[in-house]
Amino acid sequence: MNDYLASMNTLPVMPEVAAKILAMAENDMDFTFTELENIIKVDPGLTSRVLKVANSALYARSREITNLQTAIGLMGFKNLRSMVVLVTASSLYRHQSSGWILKTLWKESVIAAFSCKALAISTGNRELAEEAFLAGLLQDIGKLAFALKQPEDYATLNQTITQTSQLPDEDLSRAEEDAYKITHKKLGSEILQQWNFPEMYVDVCKNHGSLQVPNRFKKLVIIATIGATISKLSAQEPLGSSVQQFLQPFLPYLGISLEDLESFRKAQDERVERDTMFKSCMTLIA
Repeated sequence: MNDYLASMNTLPVMPEVAAKILAMAENDMDFTFTELENIIKVDPGLTSRVLKVANSALYARSREITNLQTAIGLMGFKNLRSMVVLVTASSLYRHQSSGWILKTLWKESVIAAFSCKALAISTGNRELAEEAFLAGLLQDIGKLAFALKQPEDYATLNQTITQTSQLPDEDLSRAEEDAYKITHKKLGSEILQQWNFPEMYVDVCKNHGSLQVPNRFKKLVIIATIGATISKLSAQEPLGSSVQQFLQPFLPYLGISLEDLESFRKAQDERVERDTMFKSCMTLIA
């Protein structure tokens, strides 16, 4: 495991910037907005990418957003915080030697983030929307560590599981345990813990897919589990029996049924197709 952790420590900017931003409190918003702006603006590249995504999120405005203060004022602290973490996270996936696997993992993470946020909102948990977005984005960070350390082997393993499994995340975890003696869930939680990320994201990394989690973050883990699971499946096909059996125990915690989930999947697929911010996020590592 130490080899994988060491490889992540050589990556640019993400841990320090994201950890600072995620640690910010909202109790003094004037101070927080200024602090957030100061962290972002020291990196011109980060600033330009954040403004690009901000303009995509607020595309209906008649004028382009050209400065961080305007973006912060229009989007609010939590939304912009999520955006900054997303943009900084994209830098981890721009590693040419690892080929298509990083683009695949980035796409999966972004789709999961949007799915988890939408699921939180649609189930009456709007107060967890941005936390769900980041949980969806970060919960599979352990896969990135495998892909950077052993790109060819992990790409083959990932592709094999993805093409043959109804529950790729759970089956991949078992295959990782056999091949590497550690899963992306455990590895991801160790990475986020080492980076001093908030406990809720460490917990989601470690426990997504399980109901045996502390009550403090249980709902977030459940939203992340359901949102990410369905984000990896085609919305054009009904949920298979294995997926239904896996998800069924989680659904009562959100007060939804399998029928509700099917309706959500179809609606979310249509929303993402029209979402200019989603499209902009997908180009961050192009």
